[in-house]
Amino acid sequence: AIDVSGLITVLGVIKDDYSYLKISNNGKPIPKDRWEKIFEIGYTSKSSGSGLGLGICQKYMNSMGGNIRLVKSGKAETQFEILQPIVIS
Repeated sequence: AIDVSGLITVLGVIKDDYSYLKISNNGKPIPKDRWEKIFEIGYTSKSSGSGLGLGICQKYMNSMGGNIRLVKSGKAETQFEILQPIVIS
C-alpha cells in the first residue's frame, strides 16, 4: 500500500502459453507473519479497508487457472507475481 506517493512497476513476459506479470511498489512492507493472511477475505491492515481486494483477485485468478502470490516484501519494495494461462480462441 502506498500512502501518498510512490512508485509502481509492472513487468510482463509471455512464456510457454502463460503470461507472467510482476507488480512491485515501494510502499510499506508487509510483515512476514501476515503473508498468508493477506489473501483471506475480510483481512485488512487499514483502518478504512474492507479486506476484499487481494482475496477477490486470488479467487478470480484461480478460477481461470492462474495464480497470484506475494514474492517478497521489504524496505525497498513489495512484489507480487501473477501467472495466467493464455487462451486463444
